[in-house]
Amino acid sequence: MNRMKTLEQGFIIVIGIVLLTASNAAQRPDWFPENRAEIEANCLMENSIDDETLTNIRQLKLDDTPQIRSLIMCSLINTNAYRPDREPEADRLVVAFQQNLKRDCDIDMVESCIDQYKHLQPDDYKYFTIIKCIFNEAPTKCTLIK
Repeated sequence: MNRMKTLEQGFIIVIGIVLLTASNAAQRPDWFPENRAEIEANCLMENSIDDETLTNIRQLKLDDTPQIRSLIMCSLINTNAYRPDREPEADRLVVAFQQNLKRDCDIDMVESCIDQYKHLQPDDYKYFTIIKCIFNEAPTKCTLIK
């Protein structure tokens, strides 16, 4: 009888681990690296982003500067949200916002921003403008992830 209880408890623990793993996988897809915080720190350091600028970014305020464009590209490239051989991908930008800014954004809104600005060149300007569009829509189209 005790052996049955032990087996049941072991089975429940295994199921719990599987469910937790599946939950984490749903939050962070395989293509998005696990070391997001390290990537963010490196990109901030590489681009000499000061505290005031970082605060503005977290408050969804962006200025169009070479430094900000470079920061955006660094983050998108190193988190695999940017793929140079493809057009901007809404699903990847949504995940980038979830992981980096803790905001869950409406994919239709992100697709709309992409559609408006995907023709722009160069890529740093294109992605800056798309991200700026998402930032502008975020108060009504994105929810804060707790």
